[in-house]
Amino acid sequence: MSRLSVTAAVSTDLKPVGLDGNPEVSGASRFEDEVWDFSNENRNPAIDRGSKMIHWAFGTPDGGRFTDPVFRHLLRSFKQFLYALRWHPVDESPLAASAVVQHFWRTKQFVDHLLSYRHPVLRFKDVLVHHCEDYVQKVLGADLSASYRYSRIHTLQKLFQYRHVMADGLEVDPFQDKPAARKIAGCSHASQLENQTRVIPDEVLGPLVRAALEYVDDFADYLLDTFDAVENIRKGGCDFEYRANRYLREAALSAYELNGTRFQRGLPSLRQLNKELCYLQTACFVVIAFATGMRLSEILSLRTGCCEIQKEPGQPDLVWLRSLVFKLQGTPEGRRAKWLAGPVCARAVAVLERLGRPVRRRLKAPYLWLPTPAFRRPRGAEPLGALTMALRLRSFVAMVGIKDIDGRPFHLHPHMFRRVCAARCQA
Repeated sequence: MSRLSVTAAVSTDLKPVGLDGNPEVSGASRFEDEVWDFSNENRNPAIDRGSKMIHWAFGTPDGGRFTDPVFRHLLRSFKQFLYALRWHPVDESPLAASAVVQHFWRTKQFVDHLLSYRHPVLRFKDVLVHHCEDYVQKVLGADLSASYRYSRIHTLQKLFQYRHVMADGLEVDPFQDKPAARKIAGCSHASQLENQTRVIPDEVLGPLVRAALEYVDDFADYLLDTFDAVENIRKGGCDFEYRANRYLREAALSAYELNGTRFQRGLPSLRQLNKELCYLQTACFVVIAFATGMRLSEILSLRTGCCEIQKEPGQPDLVWLRSLVFKLQGTPEGRRAKWLAGPVCARAVAVLERLGRPVRRRLKAPYLWLPTPAFRRPRGAEPLGALTMALRLRSFVAMVGIKDIDGRPFHLHPHMFRRVCAARCQA
């Protein structure tokens, strides 16, 4: 008997969930809610809050919403499928909250396919073999990586495996005598290696790190002193913009060695100051990511006082950064850990602590990566998210003038620094 047959036999006594009550699906949501919120179960700061939620009232091809009465059977079975993956898994470990959201998006692709027919399929039990074949061909014809094709096709196999925990489960085996989903998708070890995050080329890495070090070592004192002066003017509360802009135009630069740099004439406006503070913060990110190889979530979890200097007689000082690990930890808060850094990282942390001090005091938030101070827009107490950091890196690369072979700003992803660190360790 195959593993799938055994699983089906074992799961026949499982009762479809969510029919006789309204169980909790997370600390903030119940089964019948239109929004399932997993933000309490997923504290990873690299994931924005919207990506920790499932919104069931998504749009459908007919212009309606998935929560409309006509879709009630499909909606309930879809919810039961995800609830079982999270709370009553069949022959596997319960899914983490982040994985539940990922499975939602993969399954939604198939649901969208079922609803796109001229006569929409409104129950999983009404799905026929040709519906599955059409979907597989659509996925294979899309410009997707092999691993992503596999994840979408594998969802059909999951739906069939979990059919007995749904009120209207998938009754047809989507693959029958066909090869496994992984083989159909062309997913192999070679394809996974091919789709790994790129290593930053040396011709990009050199100018990027040099520019970041220049900001941290040479420009930080000027920018932070200027920022402190502008903050003092802001506290006066009278003609702030006029007085602050006048200060920027008239500020003495002789105390800083800025001749021949982008700041040899000072800063022309508050807007430019705020932009340069963003560049300074991004430069600190580049330095820390390059020196430590930390994941994005680990860097964004850094807090004030995270820098630990270990002194030994007759030995160089060791600099450690304390943060949290989220990947594969199984706990929403993450696990405490520390990374070997260096003096330049200690300098970057000191810059971030000084830069964010007014915002942290105002918001009562401990994170290093709060938005840089602005003078009109409200700020949240959460650290910067992955999208914000990606945009900051893109802006920094464009400012430095680093381009790809097509003459466009080089596409830099935060995870690339981890690959660079891994490559250094292997060399």
